[in-house]
Amino acid sequence: MSTLEKDLFGDRKIRIKRMSEISDKYDAFILDQYGVMHNGAIPLPGALECFESLKKAGKRIAILSNTSRRSKDALKKLRALGFQLDSEESVITSGEECWKHMNERMNGKSCVYLTWKREVEDDDKFLDGLNISTSDVSTADFILCHGSEIIVENSSSSPVETGFIEHGNVLLAYQKVLAVALNRGLEMLVANADYRHANNSSNQTSLIGQQYQLMGGKVKWFGKPHSEHFQACLKTFGEDIKYTRVVHVGDSLDHDIQGAADANLDSVFILGGVHAQEVGLTTGKDGLTTGEQDEEKINKLLADEGCHPKWILEKFVCTGPASDSPGLGSPESEAGRSGGGHPIGSESEYPIGMRLHDAGVVSYNIDNFRWVAWPTRDLNGKFNSRQAGIGVILGLNANNSLFIHTVCPKGSSDGYLRKGDILIAIGCDVPAKRICVKDAAENEDVSSKSASSVANLLLGPEGSQIDITVMRGSDGSVHDQEFLSFCLTRKKTDAATARHAIRKAVNERNLAYKS
Repeated sequence: MSTLEKDLFGDRKIRIKRMSEISDKYDAFILDQYGVMHNGAIPLPGALECFESLKKAGKRIAILSNTSRRSKDALKKLRALGFQLDSEESVITSGEECWKHMNERMNGKSCVYLTWKREVEDDDKFLDGLNISTSDVSTADFILCHGSEIIVENSSSSPVETGFIEHGNVLLAYQKVLAVALNRGLEMLVANADYRHANNSSNQTSLIGQQYQLMGGKVKWFGKPHSEHFQACLKTFGEDIKYTRVVHVGDSLDHDIQGAADANLDSVFILGGVHAQEVGLTTGKDGLTTGEQDEEKINKLLADEGCHPKWILEKFVCTGPASDSPGLGSPESEAGRSGGGHPIGSESEYPIGMRLHDAGVVSYNIDNFRWVAWPTRDLNGKFNSRQAGIGVILGLNANNSLFIHTVCPKGSSDGYLRKGDILIAIGCDVPAKRICVKDAAENEDVSSKSASSVANLLLGPEGSQIDITVMRGSDGSVHDQEFLSFCLTRKKTDAATARHAIRKAVNERNLAYKS
């Protein structure tokens, strides 16, 4: 297998037994909380010592957590557990980012408040400091999904208990509110993007957001794996820290490892967290991990999830025996590979982030390419089988115009779009209903958008239709241009075809790789 294929399809993991094996490679560490540092009640064995060891070595540390609490509350809890962080600014939570968004953009508005019982009982409340009120869904400006225990609609009535934690049925708990909100076109803000914890609880706020999104509602997500939250951590480190010298440590492949890849950061995958049982381990209430790591299960998990961490570690510790299994990969065996085999750009390296699942929906980033099919999660945490794309790979030409680099055989674009077509516009679409691409009011001009944003516009439910306008030259370039519009039906592409298309596209770029 070539270096390129290893980078694309995951043979890059390097097993280590302690953080001290890689600490010299990085100047800054972004740490997840739950499953890495503590279990919600006590510090995990060795985590406090590892944290202090990194601090004494002069490493910069930021906490990145998908908790709906604000940073000051998370900091208070961490300090109570013994993790002495320097300031509130070094703690980035999804709740804090959501609070800032509302403070900047929702001033004077009202919301239907989905939250926890503690918000009624605690003196320190999430909405404190905001000029935002709660109101009935029939008059509210947006939905705030902060927790899953109660619904607060207005100050004159008592909160309604949802029962969601007991039965886990989103529609049973929220159908009435979501239906009215959808009919009124309300946006939902989700303050925690997690869909599962290490205790396998399924009462996560993201399930509510996913249901609303599946119904056709607009949802804004806060927290990992979204790249802007990793960028917020990088800002706390300062401009003197290069992103190639930053590593993220987390236990969730979906939120931590994929999020780090999308943010172009190296990552350490902690086996003893949310995925412990899937790899042959058991973590008790005392934080101790028992059982034996199953290499076959680990490889299958990574392949199924399509996530590729740079490093794999059982638990966040700095002491212990050094890695001694060259067959699994060791830092020493990688010493000659600067950047871990990443493709080389003109001035910096662009790590690859890729995910793949058995239904054949693929997304990946490499330089300016984006495979147009980005899976989302359904209510059970599985990939949303209704999400599909149009089967193309996008690229940027010398004029910074988005063009069709590859058309996947037997994809929805096959026979319509051609390699070299320049994207001009995408018609807004509704499932099973065509919107005329020439209607300016219903048309999205993509001539100046990024590949990432256009890829997101091209996504939609499988079977839905979308109008594409391209500029085509008779010789495949931009000469003798003509404008063509096509109505395409989104569908999924099988995994083998997707892999082949990706390999071909990357090879055609003639990217240089370090050996």
